[in-house]
Order: sequence, then structure tokens, then C-alpha cells
Amino acid sequence: LLLKIIDAQKDLSLQIHPDEESCKHLEGAEPKTEMWYVLDHTDDAQIMAGIKEGITEEMFRSKVNDPEVRDLMKIYDSSKGQAYFIKATTMHAIGAGNLIYEIQQNSNTTYRVSDWGRVDKDGNPRQLHVEEAMTCMKYKNPDSTPVFYSVKDCKYTPQSEESFFQIRQLACCDFFKVEEFSLNGQLEAYTDDSSFHTLYAVNGDLQLEHKRKSYTLKLGQSCLIPAKAGEYCVTADSNCKIIRSRIS
Repeated sequence: LLLKIIDAQKDLSLQIHPDEESCKHLEGAEPKTEMWYVLDHTDDAQIMAGIKEGITEEMFRSKVNDPEVRDLMKIYDSSKGQAYFIKATTMHAIGAGNLIYEIQQNSNTTYRVSDWGRVDKDGNPRQLHVEEAMTCMKYKNPDSTPVFYSVKDCKYTPQSEESFFQIRQLACCDFFKVEEFSLNGQLEAYTDDSSFHTLYAVNGDLQLEHKRKSYTLKLGQSCLIPAKAGEYCVTADSNCKIIRSRIS
């Protein structure tokens, strides 16, 4: 997996990633499914994910690298804590003003469809990959059955009358599982050799303990817990949100 913090000061390019099927028709391509979690945003920030129903390939091609291509996209107002699952072959863009935590397959294959008509200081636009993008849309895998989701590796222990624990599934697919934990108290968890765990402190400091050693995970920091680590403990003394990621 790749995990990133994306601070979008301006609209990022409109792009698409291939899936396993479309990679068979694209030389050197690697599949890439990802998800986004909105950490923060400005009042007018938006997310673009998916093309509106009824838009034909010809209609889309006619607006390539034109700012009006935005009108063909499904657009959502950003909301803190909202998650977006961006399955490979989904056209997408992160709008200006978003601070995003991204979890994705380990792939750098990106096909840019529009840079909103922008040019560099010499008046040249960035390279586009329209034909590759159309191939992704043409040869995408059909919708598959959702991956079964369950959390069996956590034990919660309240520490006070204000203690609280809640799990929210953010993404579950063939490549990764991502959960949001809301925690005030103590959480005991474990890795089982099948995957590492990553933890990201969304809105407060956490205390980690592993084999009698303690660590502080401060707001905005992340850590990786190796697959062979076994049992570990997370403690929060306020209602902290934690994002945990692992491979499926």
C-alpha cells in the first residue's frame, strides 16, 4: 500500500487509474484502487468522483482539458470525516481546499484527462493521456461481489465513565481494509502475520504500548505495526479518531 497526505491548494487534475483487466491492454500499467478520507477542508471545497449517468464517450472527449468538463462529473461538497472509495477506472479529482488522507494500491499509474485548461509559464499544457483513459473505461472489470467485512482482532476496555468506542468501516476491497475508530479508553488489538497495521491519529494524541514499551502517536502522525508484532495496545483519554489500514 501507499499512504499519503494530500494538501490540495488548487484543483488537482482530472484523472483515472487502470484496474487488472484494463492493464492487459495498456503497456506497463499497474492497477490502482484507492480511497480518500477528508481530514479538513475549506468551506467551498469539493470532491469529484465518477461521471454523470448518460454522458457518452463523444460528449466526454469534446470537453477534454476544458474547464467545462467539470459539468460532466459527479460533484460532492467536502465534509470532514467523509470517506470516498475510488475504485480503479473511476474518473476523479480532488478539488482545491481539501486535506486528504489517501490509502491506495502500490502503483504509480495515473492517466490525466484534464488539467482544467491550465498551461505552464511557457504556455504549454501538461501531457494528457486521453486514449489510455478511454481504454480504462472500455475494459474495466465488471462489478464484483463486495468483500466480506468483519473486525475480530479488537478488545475494548473502558477507563472511565466517559469511555467510548465505535468502529466505522471506511473501505473493504480485495486490496485493503480501512476502519475509523472513535476511542476514549483502551483498545487491545493484534496482527496475525497476514498483514501489517497502520494507524493514523486524526484529531488527538494516542499512547501505544507493545511488549512493555510505550510510544506517543501525536495528532497527524502515523505508525506502522509489523505483521509479526502480535498484540499491541492503544489508549486515548479523549474521544480520538484513529484510521487503521491493512491489506486484505
